[in-house]
Amino acid sequence: MFVHPLPELVSGGSELSEKIGVIAYTPIYLVEALLFFVVLLGSLVVFSVDILAQRLTSLSSISS
Repeated sequence: MFVHPLPELVSGGSELSEKIGVIAYTPIYLVEALLFFVVLLGSLVVFSVDILAQRLTSLSSISS
């Protein structure tokens, strides 16, 4: 799931900068690593919130 979109994020940055006319985007390894880390953290937050919501829902149905 995470392997497929990550390289597309990096290549999409250069395509976007060419179309908009901004300064050319040349990703360095640190920028790529930080981008991947931010995407990973974002995914972890979404999945964690989903798990917490399911637990709270099941706890409230048990106590009722």
